[in-house]
Amino acid sequence: MEEKEVMKVVQGAVQETLVSLGFNPDNPSEMQANMVYLSKLRRGSEFMSMRIKASLVAFTIPTLLYLLWESFKKIISDV
Repeated sequence: MEEKEVMKVVQGAVQETLVSLGFNPDNPSEMQANMVYLSKLRRGSEFMSMRIKASLVAFTIPTLLYLLWESFKKIISDV
């Protein structure tokens, strides 16, 4: 095969792959916009996951400390 034939086969394979993934290879600006949206969506999801974990820690630690304190007070008052 000549280089031109190889390039034609590769370009066809790339276009077929992009179409099978739901992208329009004839409109690169739309593909870029989709990638930007996906990137923002991923970053937003990671941010919310971090905030939820921080909220759970901020809720759990004081609750456990309160339960420990109340248990301690109960033990002291029973003595």
